[in-house]
Amino acid sequence: MAKGFDSKQPKKVSKRQKAYFKLIGALLECRSGQELKVLRAKHHLIDAGLIQTMLQVAMLLKEEGERELAEFLMLIAANLAGTLKLEKPSGRHGNTGKASPAAIPEECRNFIIQANMSMLKSDGSPESAHPILQAYLERDPHFIQRFRNWAIDMQVEAEQKAFILYNLSQVIVNFPIGNVAENIEEAIACCQTALKVLNRDANSELWAEIQNLLGIAYCQRIKGDKAENLEVAIDAFEKALQVFTREDEDSPEGWGKIQNNLGLAYRDRIWGERAENLERAIAAHQAALQVRTRDVCPKLWAMTQMNLAVDYRHRIEGDRAENLELALAANKAALEVYTLQEFPSDWAGVQMNLGNAYLFRIRGEKSENLDQASAAFQAALQVYTRNAFPEQWAMAQMDLGNVSQERGQIVEALTYYRAALEISTPTAYPELCFKAGQNMGNTAFRAELWAEAIEGYTAALEAVEQNLIMADSEARRQEIKTECQHIYANMVQACVNNGQPDKAREYAQRSG
Repeated sequence: MAKGFDSKQPKKVSKRQKAYFKLIGALLECRSGQELKVLRAKHHLIDAGLIQTMLQVAMLLKEEGERELAEFLMLIAANLAGTLKLEKPSGRHGNTGKASPAAIPEECRNFIIQANMSMLKSDGSPESAHPILQAYLERDPHFIQRFRNWAIDMQVEAEQKAFILYNLSQVIVNFPIGNVAENIEEAIACCQTALKVLNRDANSELWAEIQNLLGIAYCQRIKGDKAENLEVAIDAFEKALQVFTREDEDSPEGWGKIQNNLGLAYRDRIWGERAENLERAIAAHQAALQVRTRDVCPKLWAMTQMNLAVDYRHRIEGDRAENLELALAANKAALEVYTLQEFPSDWAGVQMNLGNAYLFRIRGEKSENLDQASAAFQAALQVYTRNAFPEQWAMAQMDLGNVSQERGQIVEALTYYRAALEISTPTAYPELCFKAGQNMGNTAFRAELWAEAIEGYTAALEAVEQNLIMADSEARRQEIKTECQHIYANMVQACVNNGQPDKAREYAQRSG
């Protein structure tokens, strides 16, 4: 993930899914008459989850022309359902009056098994299922909503329903195609529904995993008030830590994951003292590194090093020059694992962080630091193309604009900022739009390029006003306006200097 959040599928659940597929494979390969023996040997796996997985595999086998094998699995599933006193599965066109696993829409049946198999094969990575989801959305733009509605109506055990909703939310929370804001809303809805049906005491680890994913979704949420979203995220992560503890020998990995994500939430936190929030972020990421060692889990170690590097770059306490050196060191450590060949998107993310550390570096020659920063941002663009990673591409354009601005190359800087604003619109990426617009406006304002200053400030203030609309309270709206008074003031002055007094009066009134 771009910001270093960790939402991988929990290993214990993944192992059970793998066990389901292994058992189904054994049933398909065993000699006639040996089925009961195979099932008895794995009796601990016989539950609603196994039955559902059998039905999914059966439907896919049927579509591939393996009708006999499909009917064989359907028969076993029906017998097991009767034994467990579950709703008896019907055929493809069956109708029991309720949505049984076998009567669900074809697309949902296929997606759930294909996505799960993809994640299992990639060590739980939700991104591995993105191409699968994209293919379904191309056929049906409303597939996500249909899938969620089907999952809610399923007549299965609460744990299985919650796990299905959790799996969908994992896939869509970072899905980069379509309406990103709506994708995140769907992920939040899935998590909230799953938490309502799940018994925390009976399914504590899955409950904690869903809380973790809910926290990630709220951290990345575009709708709603940013400050309040982050408070919800922190609360969700802290709830997850009630289950995943450092002392529990069964869950140190989960504890490290939540600490990593909690650190990201505190780094972005708006409420509270900024310096204290950053110290909490550093403490959380350092705590995560207690269990995320390079020897045991090098990729997770590198992820947390990258996150710690950003903490140090923004740190307020301590010596500024030393903090930036610590940021450089942590980024370089991450690059020991994140190589372009093995982890291209992660490598690009570290390059972005490294570029910003060099951009603000105090020690060393400024011109050399700026050259290093520019080289790192350009390197990231090898991976972060406009089509594949639009948000990251726009961010790199903005950062290159910052480098040009520091070099005194005003025209080049404005060109980069303008490119960033082509992607980062007030509705799609309001936070990035605000930053790019503000940087463009400030750069042009200092250079007395009033038309360009107005262009940049217009984008920034449109993002501000979008945030005002999404704010849930008048107090928060006033906070947002207060934080942006300098932009309104500069906008008014730029309009006056550009011979647009009516526009200046308009923005003066809007700032009140």
